[in-house]
Parts: sequence; structure tokens; C-alpha cells
Amino acid sequence: MATLSWEDRALRAASFNEEAERYDRARPTYPPIVFDHLWRMADLDDQPNVVEVGCGTGQASRSLAERGARLTCVELGENMAAIARRNLAPFPVAKVVVSKFEDWDPKGDTYDLAFASASWHWIQPQVRYFKADSVLKAGGHIAVMSSEHFYPENFDPLFIALQEVYGAVTGSQREVKVQSLPEPGAFDKSDDDHIAEMNLTGAFELPEVVRELWYIERTADQYIDLLGTYSDHWALEPDVRRRLFQGIHQVIATGATGSIRKHYLTTLRVARRV
Repeated sequence: MATLSWEDRALRAASFNEEAERYDRARPTYPPIVFDHLWRMADLDDQPNVVEVGCGTGQASRSLAERGARLTCVELGENMAAIARRNLAPFPVAKVVVSKFEDWDPKGDTYDLAFASASWHWIQPQVRYFKADSVLKAGGHIAVMSSEHFYPENFDPLFIALQEVYGAVTGSQREVKVQSLPEPGAFDKSDDDHIAEMNLTGAFELPEVVRELWYIERTADQYIDLLGTYSDHWALEPDVRRRLFQGIHQVIATGATGSIRKHYLTTLRVARRV
């Protein structure tokens, strides 16, 4: 992602809207403990006023709404927003606005929490923390959550075979090896980058960081469905994507269980606005 121009990023972002139904079906929700951490770290009451940046189809939104958040979701994609409205229909105090976060007009409203999950990297760096500052109440919080594929000691060995498929079809593959979990509360390079960017606003205290490791099992069909929501896979030439997906499906379907276990490391960064 770091090497993409913002024009290329806009094209990648469009892929989510084009595959909105698949995105809603295939993308996982988040474990409840992540939201337990969020409520504690942001000192939220039973009905906090929350703006969610880039809600997608509402994977995290539903968890926020179920906990009582009075929710305003800002989503760029019209198809994604339509599904988010459908998913949030049981929650009358939740609304979805179609807009780029950078251009969104809160009409004078201020919020206890600005929350982004798997979306913050799509918002322009020179704008995003300044925009969050402008819509938060004094003492409010910014929370940025992201998840990455992680290889703990018990990772599924099928991922080694999958990387061989990537190498054979695309000419590029990643090294698969056991990763060490960061020390609790410790900052890594990505945290440092967020802090440096945050500090440019002069508006936020040093963030608190927590990480949770979790996993989900998927059949071969379900895993291919998931890959179809990834912007880098969407950007492949159609024939390359077809051959890649066929190879990956075969590896999983002919494995011992016919499924694959994927681990995620979710990082939650929460900072108070002074």
C-alpha cells in the first residue's frame, strides 16, 4: 500500500463498493473483547455519540450499535452504505452518510469517539487526524483499529502451500514463518508512525495500544470469497486472478479438513483529545 499513489488508492477503494455483497458476506466480524477494550480505553458511557469512519457494510458498526452507541457512519461507497443501512436497521439511533470522511460536514455535531476499523489507511494522511480533531469533543477519543494476517506457533501449514501457488501464478510470494507476539502495550513501527502523525495536530495524548490474536476457520469456497474482497487481488488481471483462485481452492479443498484456519492480530490504538 505504501507505494500506491492516491489515484491508485482511489481505484482500489472502488473495488470494495463493486463487491459490496461479497464484502458483507465474506469479511469477518471482530471478537467482542476488542470492543470491551474500546469502551474501557475511551471511557465510554452507555450511549456514546460515535462517528465511524469508513464503516463498509457494518461489520464493526453492529457491535458498536449493540453496545448502545448513537452512531453516525460515514461511508464513501453507495453500495456499501446501502448494506450498512440494512444491517443497522434494528438500531434507530444509527445512521449512514455517503461521503468521503475528508469532505464530510458534521453540521456542527461533535462526538465522544471517532472510530475507524480497517479503513484509516484509505483516508489521506495529511487530513485524517486533523479531521478527527475537528469533530471530537474536548476529552473525546480517536480509536483506530486494524487487523493483519499473523503466523503464531500453531499457524495452519496450508499457508506455506498457498504461497507456492502465489509464486507459481504471480511470480511473487511471501515468506511464511512463525511471528512473535509484541509485548503487551509496547509500540511498534506502525504505532510510532501513527503517533508522529497524530502529534502534528497537537491535539492528542499518547495513545494506549492493545492487541488481540484470534482466528477463524474457512472452507475453500469461503476463503476464495474472502480473497475476492481484497483490493490487491481485485487489481490482478482477470485470468491471473482466476488461475490463482483455482490453485488456492484446490490446496484447501484437498487438505486434511477441507478448510483453513486464518489467524488475525488486531491492533487497537486509542488516544484522548486534549
